[in-house]
Amino acid sequence: MEQLNLSGNGFSGKIPATFGNLFKQTTLDLSKQNLSGDLSFELSGLPNLQLIALQENMILGDAPEGFSSLSGLRYVNLSSNALSGHIPATFGFLWSLVVLSLSKNHVSGFNPLELGNCSDLQVLELRSNALTGPIPVDFPRLLHLSLIDFGGNNLTGITLKVKFR
Repeated sequence: MEQLNLSGNGFSGKIPATFGNLFKQTTLDLSKQNLSGDLSFELSGLPNLQLIALQENMILGDAPEGFSSLSGLRYVNLSSNALSGHIPATFGFLWSLVVLSLSKNHVSGFNPLELGNCSDLQVLELRSNALTGPIPVDFPRLLHLSLIDFGGNNLTGITLKVKFR
């Protein structure tokens, strides 16, 4: 089995550690559940994972640093949870990343320079978090970026130096 979509089933509790044994998994969609607890580090051991959708759950804790080992990861949607802290600098090692959605969490910071290696990134959604300070003005090497959503934060400034194709 390479793709697993269990979205919208109303499962509750933590993500089972046994999911870390699905080595051939390319797609894992556990969105729209009642999953809670910290994001399982076992998921960082899925070398073929390309899509992880965990939006609309009750997952808490810091945004996961362990995803950096998933070099083929293209789509990450962790929106509408209770994640906090900074977006880990290790997300910059996700060279294949196309979509990163962390909207509607409690994320309090990130450095756009750390995402500079994600040269395929097209969508960056950070709406409705706890971001403060100036709007990031430099997204080096992110030439494919077509959507940036920082709405619903407490950011200042109005100038974005972004080149869109």
